[in-house]
Amino acid sequence: MHEFFLTRADGTSVFEKVLPQERLDYLQQESNNRKDSINTDLEFSFPEDFGKEYASMHLKLVPAYSGFRLVARVNPLPQLSGEVMFAPYSTLPDGLNFFILVKKKNVLVDSYTNARRTRSTQATWFFSNDDVDGAKTSPFLTNAISGFNAASVYEQGELYKQGADIIPYYNGTDVNDKVTGSAFANENDRLLLPLSFVYSFPSVTGMTEVKFNLKDKDGVEVFTQTLTGSEGIPQRTTLSLLNKVQPLPLVSSAPIADFVYTLETVADNGYQQTQKIIFSDELASAGPWAVIHFRFTPVNPAFSMADATGLLKTKKDLTGVLTGIPVFEIAFKSRFAYWRFLNNQGLELDIKPSLLNYVTKEGKSLLTKRPVPLTRDFFLLREKGSAATIYVPNPQTGFLSDAGNGRLALDIRVPQSELFPTIP
Repeated sequence: MHEFFLTRADGTSVFEKVLPQERLDYLQQESNNRKDSINTDLEFSFPEDFGKEYASMHLKLVPAYSGFRLVARVNPLPQLSGEVMFAPYSTLPDGLNFFILVKKKNVLVDSYTNARRTRSTQATWFFSNDDVDGAKTSPFLTNAISGFNAASVYEQGELYKQGADIIPYYNGTDVNDKVTGSAFANENDRLLLPLSFVYSFPSVTGMTEVKFNLKDKDGVEVFTQTLTGSEGIPQRTTLSLLNKVQPLPLVSSAPIADFVYTLETVADNGYQQTQKIIFSDELASAGPWAVIHFRFTPVNPAFSMADATGLLKTKKDLTGVLTGIPVFEIAFKSRFAYWRFLNNQGLELDIKPSLLNYVTKEGKSLLTKRPVPLTRDFFLLREKGSAATIYVPNPQTGFLSDAGNGRLALDIRVPQSELFPTIP
């Protein structure tokens, strides 16, 4: 579910729906209205080398609105109650792991997805119905969002947890606003790397020594490397873990958590970072935007596709309707940016009283009081701390501009008008 596609003209989004069925109903309504979904820019497939193996298990991917369906050939098992249960046509091991590649159809998805623009590693999104880094919240395949860390360097819109609230980071004078919804994709879901990868530092000022320390799932050190240099450390360095770690096997019954490593990086200029990593040359070389992993019977039964007897959770009730279909969600926030209104002739904009609660005058421009998530369709601007809305021109997806004080903005050039008068 992506906020970019699932926000309506009144500013409400699918994430305001609390119950899973309410979100499914929202998706159904958008589909009925023939609204585009994330499938416009992403496609889903099995890894090429394993497509035949999955087909031999009678598993198939079917496109669906805002995602896909995973379907299996089954044997129907009528019950005395009149219900019909289903057993997989092929024997599926309890620990069966299988993978789905999410690939980009174009470059647009990165421009409107809320994610860091710069990061230490170019790790790929990795989502799973099994525990990877602690317990998940059903029905979301995302890892938990971390609490605020004063030692970290955050980017605008980056999510962190404050108590029960999810907060997007702003570097400015605004009071941080919690976002509606839960369990969003976040930097803790950036897990997949090849065995050899580039590590980048945001700054190497004052850095003369840095140590990399990699530990396995049990906390045992499996790799360490120290870089020193009296004239400084390179901003980018390549780490090779060949023969140092156990890469993720694509055919295995082992839990995914067995292949999760922790990389700790500490430098003498105060820089430090800890990140979880899953290594796979096979998956990374396919160039996916994301990888989705499913385990037939994961640790948490809420994410399982089968019941305790090995029958599918999906069944047919007395009226012939399928019920109990497992539905899993991956929720993406749109990129946050201030909207900055500029006169298209370079004149100084005045601020109308009706806009005082929505924008602030800065120099010749008007800047929204809060960052606003990007959406595909235009929507009304919501007043900060209120449900009141007003119409203003919306930005198109584009390049972010520096609005000062560490803020990023999308520029909207407007002609002189009643809504946007200019100062002579």
